[in-house]
Amino acid sequence: MACRGFEQKRVSKLLAMPRSDVLAGDPANHFIPVEEVVGLVLRKRWHGHSLTIVTRDQPTGRKYCWKPALNNFDRVCGMLQAKFGESLAVE
Repeated sequence: MACRGFEQKRVSKLLAMPRSDVLAGDPANHFIPVEEVVGLVLRKRWHGHSLTIVTRDQPTGRKYCWKPALNNFDRVCGMLQAKFGESLAVE
């Protein structure tokens, strides 16, 4: 499970950096203010997980996908539930 160790180091490094540095470092990165989030849909599938974020600007939502081996789904779900509560739907 070397990928988990690598991914954890990468994420830890990113979390330690100031948000502005992370966003400026890669044009594909973007920030969604919490106030703009209208709803979230978290999906757990055997072939890949996804998170769809619905905002006022994008009512159809923006979808993010990742491989199950890259993180703990229950941990992601717990963090999102703690932050967004009723706005999070889990499928």
